[in-house]
Amino acid sequence: MLWWRIDHLWQREDKPAAGPLERLIAAKDVVFNGLLADRWGERVRLEQERIDWRYAWELRQAGAANQAATRGA
Repeated sequence: MLWWRIDHLWQREDKPAAGPLERLIAAKDVVFNGLLADRWGERVRLEQERIDWRYAWELRQAGAANQAATRGA
C-alpha cells in the first residue's frame, strides 16, 4: 500500500492497543504488528471514515491484477 498517499489522514493514538489480537488473519496481523512497532509513525491511527474508498478500491483492484499476473507468469 502506498502509505505516503494517505499519511495526511492519520491521527495520533493517545491510548494504543497493546496486542496481541488472536483472531486476526495473517495479513492483518502483519499490519497490526507494524502499527505496534511504529513502522509508519509514532502511535498512528487511521479511522475508516477518513479513507477515500474509491482510492482504496483502486489499490485493491491493482493488487488483485498484480496477483493474477504473477500467478499466470
